[in-house]
Amino acid sequence: MKSLIIKSINILLIAGGLLIYQDKAINRNDEKIAFENESKKIEQKKMEIEMANKDEASLIYKDGSYKGSGEGFGGKIIVEVTIEKDYIKEAKIISKKNETPEYISQAEKILDDVVSKQTIKVDAVSGATLSSNGILAALDDAMNKAKK
Repeated sequence: MKSLIIKSINILLIAGGLLIYQDKAINRNDEKIAFENESKKIEQKKMEIEMANKDEASLIYKDGSYKGSGEGFGGKIIVEVTIEKDYIKEAKIISKKNETPEYISQAEKILDDVVSKQTIKVDAVSGATLSSNGILAALDDAMNKAKK
């Protein structure tokens, strides 16, 4: 009986320790995500300031919204890119007919990378490579239309 009580107490102590460890790990992960999000915001603000200070003659792209198309996994993908003083303000998908919802929803994450990194030279999303490449091709097409 005494042995059973000791084993039960040990199990409770181990379970309690695991719960405390798990809580600490979750909090650490939340802090890491918050830090990464804050870093992205700071980087984006820095780019906005740099773009605002650019001389009109040094700009590569015309301001405005431009559409481009590319071939994805299921067919044509059409995107729209909004540019202001060479700064990519927004990138969104306008049409994604015949694209598999699971693939395109994964690949759409690439648009956030393009805006935050201010380049279309970003990695394709693993598991949705063809849809990602279609989006990147459409973005490239739109950016080429925006060139001065």
